[in-house]
Amino acid sequence: MSFFRRNSIKAIAVKAGDTLSKIARAHYGDASKYPLIFEANKPMLKDPDKIFVGQVLRVPPKG
Repeated sequence: MSFFRRNSIKAIAVKAGDTLSKIARAHYGDASKYPLIFEANKPMLKDPDKIFVGQVLRVPPKG
Protein backbone atom coordinates (compact mmCIF):
# COMPACT_ATOMS: atom_id res chain seq x y z
CA MET A 1 0.00 0.00 0.00
CA SER A 2 1.17 3.50 -0.65
CA PHE A 3 -0.27 6.55 1.01
CA PHE A 4 -0.28 10.31 1.20
CA ARG A 5 -1.76 12.61 3.82
CA ARG A 6 -4.26 15.40 3.29
CA ASN A 7 -5.19 17.21 6.49
CA SER A 8 -5.66 14.46 9.08
CA ILE A 9 -7.13 11.94 6.65
CA LYS A 10 -4.70 9.70 4.80
CA ALA A 11 -5.39 8.44 1.32
CA ILE A 12 -3.90 5.12 0.36
CA ALA A 13 -3.71 3.28 -2.93
CA VAL A 14 -4.62 -0.38 -2.56
CA LYS A 15 -1.83 -2.77 -3.53
CA ALA A 16 -2.05 -6.47 -4.41
CA GLY A 17 -2.74 -8.51 -1.28
CA ASP A 18 -4.22 -5.62 0.72
CA THR A 19 -7.38 -6.07 2.75
CA LEU A 20 -9.16 -3.53 4.93
CA SER A 21 -7.95 -5.51 7.96
CA LYS A 22 -4.34 -5.37 6.76
CA ILE A 23 -4.61 -1.63 6.13
CA ALA A 24 -6.20 -1.11 9.58
CA ARG A 25 -3.39 -3.08 11.23
CA ALA A 26 -0.76 -1.01 9.40
CA HIS A 27 -2.34 2.35 10.27
CA TYR A 28 -4.03 1.73 13.62
CA GLY A 29 -2.10 -1.25 14.98
CA ASP A 30 -5.37 -3.21 15.16
CA ALA A 31 -6.91 -5.19 12.28
CA SER A 32 -10.34 -5.13 13.95
CA LYS A 33 -10.55 -1.37 13.29
CA TYR A 34 -11.23 -2.00 9.59
CA PRO A 35 -14.86 -0.76 9.92
CA LEU A 36 -13.48 2.78 10.41
CA ILE A 37 -11.95 2.59 6.94
CA PHE A 38 -15.04 0.93 5.46
CA GLU A 39 -17.35 3.63 6.84
CA ALA A 40 -15.05 6.42 5.62
CA ASN A 41 -15.29 5.07 2.09
CA LYS A 42 -19.03 4.59 1.72
CA PRO A 43 -20.77 4.76 -0.73
CA MET A 44 -17.76 3.87 -2.89
CA LEU A 45 -17.44 0.57 -1.01
CA LYS A 46 -20.46 -1.67 -0.72
CA ASP A 47 -18.64 -4.69 0.74
CA PRO A 48 -15.54 -4.58 2.98
CA ASP A 49 -14.19 -7.68 1.22
CA LYS A 50 -14.26 -6.06 -2.23
CA ILE A 51 -11.40 -3.64 -2.68
CA PHE A 52 -9.31 -3.48 -5.81
CA VAL A 53 -5.69 -2.80 -6.70
CA GLY A 54 -5.25 0.88 -7.51
CA GLN A 55 -8.37 1.96 -5.64
CA VAL A 56 -7.71 5.02 -3.47
CA LEU A 57 -9.19 4.77 0.01
CA ARG A 58 -9.52 7.33 2.78
CA VAL A 59 -8.06 6.30 6.14
CA PRO A 60 -9.46 8.48 8.91
CA PRO A 61 -7.47 9.29 12.05
CA LYS A 62 -7.52 6.75 14.87
CA GLY A 63 -9.31 9.01 17.33
